[in-house]
Amino acid sequence: MVSAFLVSVVVQAQLRGVLLENEGSQLVSRARLSAAYLESSFKRPPADVQALAHSPAVDGLVRARQNSGTDPESGLSESVWESYLSAEFIGVLVSEPDYLQLRFIGLADGGKEILRVERSAAGETPVRIPPANLQRKGERTYLKETSNLAEGEVYVSPIERNQEFGKIQQPIVPVFRAATPVYDIKGKLFGILIINVDLRRIFRQFREADLSLLVDEKGEYLVHWDPTREFSLSRTSTGFLQEAPTLSKTLQDNRISLSAEYDGAEFLAASSTVELPDADSLMVIELETRAEALASSRAVQRSIALGGLGAIVLAIFLAWRLAVYLGGPWERMTRAIESYPAAQDLEKLIQSPGEVGMLARAFHDMANTVEENEKKLKESNLQLSEFAMVASHDLQAPLRGIIGYLELLEKKYSGRLDERADKYIQFAVTSSRRLQNLVQDLLAYSRLEATKREFQSVDTAKLVTTVLEDLQVSVSGAQVETVSLPEVWGDPGQLTRLFQNLISNSLKFCQGVPELKISAERSKDARWLFKIEDNGIGISERQLPQVFDRFYRGHPQDEFEGTGLGMAAVKRIVEHHQGEIWLESEVDRGTTVFFTLSPSRGDQPLKETR
Repeated sequence: MVSAFLVSVVVQAQLRGVLLENEGSQLVSRARLSAAYLESSFKRPPADVQALAHSPAVDGLVRARQNSGTDPESGLSESVWESYLSAEFIGVLVSEPDYLQLRFIGLADGGKEILRVERSAAGETPVRIPPANLQRKGERTYLKETSNLAEGEVYVSPIERNQEFGKIQQPIVPVFRAATPVYDIKGKLFGILIINVDLRRIFRQFREADLSLLVDEKGEYLVHWDPTREFSLSRTSTGFLQEAPTLSKTLQDNRISLSAEYDGAEFLAASSTVELPDADSLMVIELETRAEALASSRAVQRSIALGGLGAIVLAIFLAWRLAVYLGGPWERMTRAIESYPAAQDLEKLIQSPGEVGMLARAFHDMANTVEENEKKLKESNLQLSEFAMVASHDLQAPLRGIIGYLELLEKKYSGRLDERADKYIQFAVTSSRRLQNLVQDLLAYSRLEATKREFQSVDTAKLVTTVLEDLQVSVSGAQVETVSLPEVWGDPGQLTRLFQNLISNSLKFCQGVPELKISAERSKDARWLFKIEDNGIGISERQLPQVFDRFYRGHPQDEFEGTGLGMAAVKRIVEHHQGEIWLESEVDRGTTVFFTLSPSRGDQPLKETR
């Protein structure tokens, strides 16, 4: 009995160690994926500003300003070239909702802005700033640094708080800038092109993860779960390096700590470096309290205790029959298995003859195979997810360039060539936009694994209301009824994506005025069964099994736009929440989507809404 109790204690201690190591590995993977996402986000602006520097509108405007307001090559005036460049700037900002400003700054007149297009907040419509509001930037660091670069080189600024007219913008807008010099035809420096990138959306995603930090090389908090501590180094001379010097050094040396002191609590911590182009690096830090990391072991510990009690009773009954035959070898075998992988006796038992040796060799081979396959699977999944995310990001920059120049070609030469040439140009523009949509959807699909967050209670009534507002359902005239929407247990970000995809699909495939009904009821297994019913065109019985396949489209592109990834993402999200999803549909009568989600741990009462 004492031996069984001691074995139970040893197994529980080993279980805690294995759980901590496993949670630490998951934190490392999360930090690497977050770093890869950030690196790809920081690559786009330098590529875009380089492409703009070679725009015909930039060259034409430089020639016109150097020739008393008229371009000697084309005969176009300075104002015409400014309007062309303004349209190009607006096109870039429309395609990149995180871009806050695009500016062309000359060296003359104290570094005064020649042209500036901006939006007041991320996602808002960009506008051209009137000439009277253009500013002089001759004393700003980015103008001085960029002016020292050769043609084709790019300056990337540190992340800082945005300033307007010399004052820090309130509320704080974290930005970084990508700038490149512009030279005239004689090789003389004329000015710079610069993009201001609004980082609020990207930082908001980090902040949604309960315990994620983003710091720069000086220890400045760029993202903290307590927003009041962001950019604290600039205000109070206190940052991550000052608050947690030991943890900072551990993460720089080892990238992981299974016992870290921070903010008066004990954490697991992992980090990954974000290498920025021609700028200081950043550090992504993922944290998890040790108490949360060990929470999943409690049920297992109770099972071990009960199992140990049963084993004691069984051992008393069988001991007298097994003792003589089994003896010492079986005891050593048991200890070796219990202490695996730090099994010292197992190597000796492998050399033993008889059944004990056969069992030891089989167990050793099986354990090695399982460990090797598990390691390869984790590495393969991580590499595949990183590749899909980075590849999708990197494809967007050349696509934007292709689309931009095709649109310029269409604008300038439409009607001046024959009808067939106009048709070919239109085909090229349309196909490029479809490819851009496909790349963006692939990126969103690949991020599903990278953006997993801790599950929490989610009020689906509030969530659906927000989704309907984002989709501007009231503007479209659709009639939407929501009934009995409960609180569930899940990832708020992924559940938002789930309802967005399903509701937008119902609106897209509607007949006449869209009519939707969203409801939920208890299923037989105590889960919540959601239903989204619409009056759309319906789906044939032959197509139903294929609806959730990746890239499956039930209709031609000219009838209904789409990439075929929306429903595949929906299925992936539901399965991540241990739920099921299926459809019932009748052609010309509408479709009903069914899916199940787990109830909230608090299991709040249903919310009746209309």
